[in-house]
Amino acid sequence: MSSAVTGTRLPVLRRPLALDRLAPWIALFLPLFIYNVGFRYVGSGDTAPAELLPIAILDGHGFDFREFVSSGDIPYWFRLERGRVLSSYPVLPGLMNVPVYAAARLAGFDLLAHRRLLSLITASVTTALSVYFLYLALTYVCRSEKEALLFALAFAFGTTAWSIASRGAWQHGPSLLFLSVALWGLFRGGTTVPLAGLALGLAVVNRPTNVLIAAPLALYVLRYERRRALRFAGLALLPALFHLWYAKTYWGTPWSLAQKVPRGNFDGPFWTGLAGILVSPSRGLFVFSPIFLFAIPGAIDALAPAPPGRARLPRYLAAGVALTILLYSRWSIWWGGHSFGYRLLTELAPLSIVLVAAAWPSLEQIPGARVLFGICLAASLYVHFLGAMIYPSGFDNDIDTQPARLWSIRNSEFDLSTRK
Repeated sequence: MSSAVTGTRLPVLRRPLALDRLAPWIALFLPLFIYNVGFRYVGSGDTAPAELLPIAILDGHGFDFREFVSSGDIPYWFRLERGRVLSSYPVLPGLMNVPVYAAARLAGFDLLAHRRLLSLITASVTTALSVYFLYLALTYVCRSEKEALLFALAFAFGTTAWSIASRGAWQHGPSLLFLSVALWGLFRGGTTVPLAGLALGLAVVNRPTNVLIAAPLALYVLRYERRRALRFAGLALLPALFHLWYAKTYWGTPWSLAQKVPRGNFDGPFWTGLAGILVSPSRGLFVFSPIFLFAIPGAIDALAPAPPGRARLPRYLAAGVALTILLYSRWSIWWGGHSFGYRLLTELAPLSIVLVAAAWPSLEQIPGARVLFGICLAASLYVHFLGAMIYPSGFDNDIDTQPARLWSIRNSEFDLSTRK
């Protein structure tokens, strides 16, 4: 455009990008960037098989880890079975690690020496994708893209998505991704419902206790998406077929969980476990992510008789949350060994965020609710910053033999991490 008087070109004014156009990119790339600040990897023996499986596969040994075990005792994260050294845990996290390792091998990296860095890349990408898909699901729950982004970022940085899932090759990162994809598929409806079946099948194969979340969601499909239920079940069956093959080939029977589950793990005292996983100063769900206090009225509202026009899915999410909490209340080591916060309940984070978001229009009408939520959100962000950037604090030293310390406020995980 030029001026008729001077013949000079006038500057073209560009409209700023609207938040609804930027929000999906923020939901994906902001977590991905933050998760990789400092390249801090926090794993344990539990993550070792997922770190090493890509090397075994690329070396042509399949799911056999014999190349990593010398003569003598086999560490707890491996198991000798039918002449092979197998992972004590599901192999799906290790399989998801293969693309990054394959690219690194092509680039000439020493895979064994860089396994933690490579596993961190996989974990951060996987968890960031879970934030993205949860954001997409929340757009069907929230009143605006801005509100959906707020709750997605609360999930990204105010839960163990940051302090656990993005830090290492745990089962939790893939679980969060599969569950978030399933939530998006079910809230969107239509042709994406069968994709939710595939995602839920993968979630269960990745972490068998996810069946307590998958079962209520499958019931939802059977009741309200009956036309697509057969395709939903068919795609869910594909991961199950892989599990049956792997269990039969490597563990000797297709009906095995294909992982080591010590006897007596579910004989712990129920009320002690329930109190511990919810309010223990060093492990409690509501202590480490107080934003989930707002999921309680959301769950109560979801379980009440649904008036016409209200979304039905949150009711089934609330059922999955309740069943999972009840199960882990009987877990004899309800604190999850050496880890940060409520690691065992990590899979409940996306479901609980949806429950908060679904109830938020009613909750924010209560005087002081916004201020209280802001305080809880700030506390959640700070706690999981400690987990992601400061942990370990030394609290976990001998915790399995001194579980009484889990109830101490002084010298708790929060206290020690803050001082550190």
